[in-house]
Amino acid sequence: MKLLNLLLALALILGLAGSRAAQATDLKVTNKPQVNDQGQLIETYYPFTFTNSSRLYWLLNAYSVDDNEKVDNFLKITECDLYRRFFTNEFEWRKIRQATRVYLNKYKTTFPRRFEYVQPLTLDRYDFDLKGFPLSGGSVFYQSTRLEMSSWLENGNNCAEQQITNLAGYPPQSILSVRTAFKLSFIRASEDLAKEYIKFLESKQIDTARGRPAYIRFRVRIDSYIGEDYTDQTRFSVFQGAIESIEVYADREMMFKLYEQSLY
Repeated sequence: MKLLNLLLALALILGLAGSRAAQATDLKVTNKPQVNDQGQLIETYYPFTFTNSSRLYWLLNAYSVDDNEKVDNFLKITECDLYRRFFTNEFEWRKIRQATRVYLNKYKTTFPRRFEYVQPLTLDRYDFDLKGFPLSGGSVFYQSTRLEMSSWLENGNNCAEQQITNLAGYPPQSILSVRTAFKLSFIRASEDLAKEYIKFLESKQIDTARGRPAYIRFRVRIDSYIGEDYTDQTRFSVFQGAIESIEVYADREMMFKLYEQSLY
């Protein structure tokens, strides 16, 4: 159920029928399992947007619904138009805050814990003996147990002026701590696939003087919230979880797959 659908129902009761609730397009939160033709469970991985990541704290019981600041900031992120319209009226806002508490208590367990995010890689020249592309130095993952994930504002978000990326309890940067170290220094690829990749880059007239560009998509599961950390005056939320799979693509649109690996 969408947050604003709930707010609309309560708003009509509480005299807030003028809100824009009916016009909202929000994340559909559901844990209804999806299965393929073989009856196998298909997991859904959500983009690690700022809105989606803000729900994670409630799923993991990081905050209490009695914490007005965390509830208000959650609404500022997920329903900024509602926030801008009603926050200055503390009597109306008190009703919205209470409706949100009801919503969080009832639906937080349906919020997603699986996410995907993409970061660039650079591949070196093809190794004919090992049959694949080594990763360039700066792209290599050496026994990594802490992976940085950045939340991003969705296209069309009109609340940037509200400084929602600097709110108490919701840092835009996150660290995923994994128990099993992640290592990646080489992308296996057949010679035929390597030829297609090189031709693809040539067709796009991409400058490969400093290496060949690629993109790795992590699909991760987040199990628990550890707390906040600080590095060079940057706030991070630290989560415990696991990398469930990786995929490497030739293009940012992730249409040309070079490599995949399941890690669970």
